[in-house]
Amino acid sequence: MYYRTKREDVHYVISAGAGADIYRLKREGDAIPGDVYYGREVSSTGERIKKFRYHSSDGEITFDEAVYFLVSVTVTNKKIIMKMIDTTGKAWDEYKFNSPEDIADLFTGKVQLK
Repeated sequence: MYYRTKREDVHYVISAGAGADIYRLKREGDAIPGDVYYGREVSSTGERIKKFRYHSSDGEITFDEAVYFLVSVTVTNKKIIMKMIDTTGKAWDEYKFNSPEDIADLFTGKVQLK
């Protein structure tokens, strides 16, 4: 599972799995505009299905096979870049902390990396 959101001025990036099965999108209904997420779809009956969904502001993509990924964090002098990258090297999501305020928020705890 992957989830990136901003709530009440706090940035959240959640990445889970560590090679395990992809988690179900149980709380997909809680998403707000601007959220980016990836996970296993939930069937209407609650049974485990082999459908996966990636959602971003550019639209949604569904898959019949799981896509495994990692989150890369690059820190330079005045910029922090976070990317969701799959096993082929494709970057699915990218978020940049560009402004001094964004970077200061990271080090003061306003931005939470999970």
